[in-house]
Amino acid sequence: MSGIGEHEGTFLINASLRNRIQFRQINLNETPPNLGEFDVIFLRNVLIYFDVETKKRVVKNPPLNRSLARQGRADDKISALRDH
Repeated sequence: MSGIGEHEGTFLINASLRNRIQFRQINLNETPPNLGEFDVIFLRNVLIYFDVETKKRVVKNPPLNRSLARQGRADDKISALRDH
């Protein structure tokens, strides 16, 4: 359910889920810190700002790929590499 009044258009996330979320800035042109293991890594909304060579380098980044769970995948690798 969305908020009302001054909170219209916003959502309040359940505290048990909210407490499991961390926000960090990461430079994808550098080796990322150890962030743990993920089932999916969404990159598309970031990659649209990079040129094709940088996109390829980021998607092939070994530390980033090691962060994927065994059956995990980086979102839309092929489509993300297209120059929009």
